[in-house]
Amino acid sequence: ILGIAALMPEPVVIEKVASLLKADSGPLAAWRMTALAEVLAAQSRRKASTAQAAVVPQALVDRIGDHARALIADEKADVAERVIAVRLLGRQSQHKAADLHTLGKLLGPTNPPEMQDAAVAALAKLGDEATPSLVLAGWSQAGPRLRGQLLALLLARTTWTAELLKAVESGSVKAAHFDAARRQRLLTYKDKSLRAESERLLGASGESERKQLVEHYADVLKLAGDAVRGRETFRKKCAVCHKLEGVGNEVG
Repeated sequence: ILGIAALMPEPVVIEKVASLLKADSGPLAAWRMTALAEVLAAQSRRKASTAQAAVVPQALVDRIGDHARALIADEKADVAERVIAVRLLGRQSQHKAADLHTLGKLLGPTNPPEMQDAAVAALAKLGDEATPSLVLAGWSQAGPRLRGQLLALLLARTTWTAELLKAVESGSVKAAHFDAARRQRLLTYKDKSLRAESERLLGASGESERKQLVEHYADVLKLAGDAVRGRETFRKKCAVCHKLEGVGNEVG
């Protein structure tokens, strides 16, 4: 509602929005971050007039923005509030480069799934040209759940899709990482050049690559299990992204 109100030209409405967001010198409530995120997002969707641009004093925007960044950096803070804070990243031009870097780091496997989801959503809304490089930099560490979201993100824009296909060609993104629906989307892509590139890279490789992986590891089914060694291997190799019997992190 505040986001819509911020675009209204009536001075009384603008003044009301500003008064609702005005904070005292005490702790900032989470709703102020939510409200400011909506106002800034709404104004970014349309070129604001001089009156509209003054909805929220810059000093207040800076104060709430700094508070949001401090919350995000505090791993002991409430996750729900940190998720709200993520929505403010990238909305201030003087902090945009650093905020984008932070969003990329939030995709890492040690962050709570809620923070990863919030980072993906923020990157989608910002639409910055640096998004593919941020996403693909940590691709190898992303679990299946997050990879699905990142694929959806990169397929949302033609230029990002082109970067994704370059990563497939380089080998940093495997054909097996694409599910049937997204593979089909690429094979029927509206852009003719990207469709041809998708056919070259993904046409028949996905199923054959998956089959080769299954065949390669099939012999492990014949091995005798060792729970003690398995538990230690899980702790060393898997616990960063998965949780079992109270050990590890619920990431993917």
